[in-house]
Formats: sequence, structure tokens, C-alpha cells
Amino acid sequence: MVDIKIDSELKSKLPEVRLGILLYEVSVAESSEALQAEMTAIFQDFKGRVAASEISKLPNVLKARAGYRALGKDPTKYRVSSEKLMRRIARGEGVDRINNIVDLSNLISVVSMNSIGTYDYDQILGPVLFTSGKASETYLNIGGQEMNLENLPILKDAHKPFGSTTADSRATAVNEATQRILMNIISFDAEDPLEAHLNYAEQLLNKYGAGKPIEKKIVA
Repeated sequence: MVDIKIDSELKSKLPEVRLGILLYEVSVAESSEALQAEMTAIFQDFKGRVAASEISKLPNVLKARAGYRALGKDPTKYRVSSEKLMRRIARGEGVDRINNIVDLSNLISVVSMNSIGTYDYDQILGPVLFTSGKASETYLNIGGQEMNLENLPILKDAHKPFGSTTADSRATAVNEATQRILMNIISFDAEDPLEAHLNYAEQLLNKYGAGKPIEKKIVA
């Protein structure tokens, strides 16, 4: 079972923040034509409904930006990952296809308008804490760049940070060898229908990831 908690100091600054947690067995592979078609349809629909100039005004983005400011991080320099993804789609820049699990995570992020962190669970050591990054904390992100985690909302295990709402660590990235994933849907809005987002994530994991559920919960 997943041992994950929200740091009390972080919660005092971000009282509305919640985590939707899924622990799943999966089969990682290239995305199927059906998944790619579903992504294309939903991304095109989003692009047709939301202009790039309107992304910063979306309720979930406004809440996330306010959360970053409350922690002392400039949300225009360190954008929340869901905002970055939605901006790419709205501008017609396209989204890289990585594998079925990463791709469906991007799909969940656009539909829920929340940051999604999906990790190789077997690379996470010990209990997990959702907290604020310290001045000395960094990691190599998925793009291979060293990332300053100070004042960012981050996930860390007993030894190291491995995820944030801006960009995740490459050390826990999902790849062909991954057998179990930990998926976090991170919401900064207490009114957000997190249970519905988790249900949608389960549908995609079952349909496109040969998913077998292990645990599902909301941490508040």
C-alpha cells in the first residue's frame, strides 16, 4: 500500500491541495492507434475551445498559480505542468508520444486540467511526502536538465525528491521495464471533482495499459 502524506507546513499554505492516488500494475508499450486517435480528438477539441491567451484564466490554472505564489515561486517562470501542456496544445505545437502510460497521463492532465505525476513505483523508496522543496534540493528532470526545486510543490521518498508539479525526475520515469506505477493527480482546488478524475484515469489505464488496480485513494 502507498504511504503518502501531505506536509503540514505545505498544507497550511495550500489548504485546498489534495492528491488523487492510483497504484496500478501496467504493461508499458508504444501507444496503440486507438489511444493516439483518442488523444488527437481530445486535443483538437481543446484547441478549438480554448485559446492560448485564455489558459492562464482557467480556474485550475488560477488556483495552481496562486499556490505557487503562496510558496514563494513565480508561476510565470516555473509553470505548472498542466498549464505548459495545455499551452502547447492550444498553440498547435503538438505533444510528444512517449509510451502508453505517459501518453494517457497527458490525456488525463488535459481533461482534468491538473498536474499529473506518474512514476515507476518500484524506484520509489519508503514513505512519500508531498512538501515544499528546500534550497539545496535539485534533480535531473525528464529532459535531463538540473532543476531547482526550492519552493516548488514536490514529492520525495525516504531518500530523495522524485517529482514536482512542474517537471518530474528522470530517475522514476516510466519506461518499458516498469511494472507498477504510482499516479498522482494533484489538485489545488477543494471543489475539483477529484474522484471523477480518478475514475477517468482508471478507465484509461484499464483500456490502454492492461491495468490491474492495487490501490486508489484521495489524500487531503
